[in-house]
Amino acid sequence: LGRVDNLWVLFPGLFLGGGCGIGALATYNSAVQILVPDWIKARALALYQTALYGGLALGSFLWGHLAETMTVHGALLAAGCLLLASVILLYNSRLPEMDAASISRAPASMPGQPSFVFNTRRGMVLVSIEYRIPAERTRDFVRAAQPLRRLRLRNGAERWSLFRDVSNPEVWQELFLVDNWIQHLRMLDRMTLADKIVIDNVTALHAGDGPPQIRHCVSYEASSYDTPLVKSATPPANDEAGATAGS
Repeated sequence: LGRVDNLWVLFPGLFLGGGCGIGALATYNSAVQILVPDWIKARALALYQTALYGGLALGSFLWGHLAETMTVHGALLAAGCLLLASVILLYNSRLPEMDAASISRAPASMPGQPSFVFNTRRGMVLVSIEYRIPAERTRDFVRAAQPLRRLRLRNGAERWSLFRDVSNPEVWQELFLVDNWIQHLRMLDRMTLADKIVIDNVTALHAGDGPPQIRHCVSYEASSYDTPLVKSATPPANDEAGATAGS
């Protein structure tokens, strides 16, 4: 386009280039909507649209300024060279392959009713999960815990740590902090099938008699010291290990 003045050549080129641009945008729009979990879809689309149209606005300004300083032909020629260079550099690059079914919502198992009344919107929540890991599985456990750390922080945890008991090296404590109880319940509700696979990889290394032991603690800021107990309190379900691990 930068060197050709023949309309019979320019029009097909513009038509082909415009069609490819529209097709690329349609592909990206579909990918964002299909490959993003429902709970984060609105924010992901907002970021995508901001990056897309912000880039178009900035690019229009820069290429307009370039066309003013080095003529339209020079700007088009520079754009063509940059496109060719990007094709060469990114030829082997691919978008990450994801299974749309893996981001489907997994069945969530909520914790049991707390034994006392507290403010569910105030005060940090500490969740601890105790694993028993034989010595021969230690390396695999630490390796499997790294994706679990990313999962928790992504789904809403403020902090995450993994500790080993100094008196019993087979006992490992996974601890993470959540902003409040409501946020913790939201984290459980956000778990996807892909998240469950990450959790299953960790719990499969647990060698205890039962599932990993889970405890929930709330900050003193969430309740007063004379808070009444809840008479109908029920302990957490045994299958909560998987759900909490996904939060």
